[in-house]
Amino acid sequence: MIQLSDLRRLVNEQRMYVWMLVFIVAFIALTSCSEMISPREKALEEARDLKLRQVVKDAEQRLRAKLPSGQEELTRMIEGGNPLIIAFMVFTLLGTLGILVGLILTIIFISFVVSKRKIIRPITGPVEARWGILDVCKVTILIFFFGYVINLLEMMAFWAGVLPKGFPKNLTMVFHITFPDLLCLGFVGYFVVIRYGQRLRALGLTLKSYLKSILFGLVGYVTILPTLCLILFLISIVAAKIGYEPPPHPLVSVFLQEERRGLILYTVFFAAVLGPVVEEIFFRGFAYSAIKKRVGVRWAIVTSAAFFALAHMNIFSFLPVMLLGISMAYLYEKTGSLLPPITLHIIHNSILISIVLLIRGM
Repeated sequence: MIQLSDLRRLVNEQRMYVWMLVFIVAFIALTSCSEMISPREKALEEARDLKLRQVVKDAEQRLRAKLPSGQEELTRMIEGGNPLIIAFMVFTLLGTLGILVGLILTIIFISFVVSKRKIIRPITGPVEARWGILDVCKVTILIFFFGYVINLLEMMAFWAGVLPKGFPKNLTMVFHITFPDLLCLGFVGYFVVIRYGQRLRALGLTLKSYLKSILFGLVGYVTILPTLCLILFLISIVAAKIGYEPPPHPLVSVFLQEERRGLILYTVFFAAVLGPVVEEIFFRGFAYSAIKKRVGVRWAIVTSAAFFALAHMNIFSFLPVMLLGISMAYLYEKTGSLLPPITLHIIHNSILISIVLLIRGM
């Protein structure tokens, strides 16, 4: 149990981070109050969300309209060489095959667990992390602090007329999702390499047996695919019953509405590659390793996965994202390498992006 004297000593030692936390709380409170005071801005934001929801619905309706309704129509469209229809059918076939193979792998996985046999052999030896949970909290505070500072500067720039009112929303949104990831890489690198004098290998960043690592990530994703689909199916049923409509991810507007090809390509690269790499470095390499020192492997897997799911700030996707987090932490623990969870993460994000782009194309 934490004593009051220990808490005071911690506050005194970490005064800079305490003030950063105060700034974060104050910024969130002020922006929340301003939204309450300014119904116009709130109405505009709601209108943008409603428009994005409508774009997604229209895209889904167009997709259903273009899909073949019978065997003869399907044959005709395939023979006609419609590439999007062919891609959709191949995608559906691979997904069905993946679920069937995943069911077999799940049974094998459960049998190995029950019989207490080794499922995965380590790729690299363990490296003890010198950082702790307090350092994870510090990095989190630093990311939020500088992120909100940028938000504040952006608002001031709009008020001063430096940035025009019609400045492209997608550009600012892409910047706001890229900047925190760059901050995360910098701060994690500082704490690991400079503050504690360890190599990046301590985070699990290694290319040793990279083909085997990639295979572990692929097999891991196929194994959890049936469970993931089942969770998503059950959540969609519950959401329909209670009349809850989950908001589309902000990046969906880029994929469905953006016309600048360069911005679309960068967003695809970020969502499919850069984002997963950075998130795995932070949540598995940095956060999980610190939590494991305090609570052990099992609770660290669950806790880091919950932290990962909460960071996505979406109630609808909490359970699916937590399942992914548990799977990636498990792979990291068993292999000692970040490459398997990075591979799993990239596969998952790439599939979601492919579905959205396929809907856009059709």
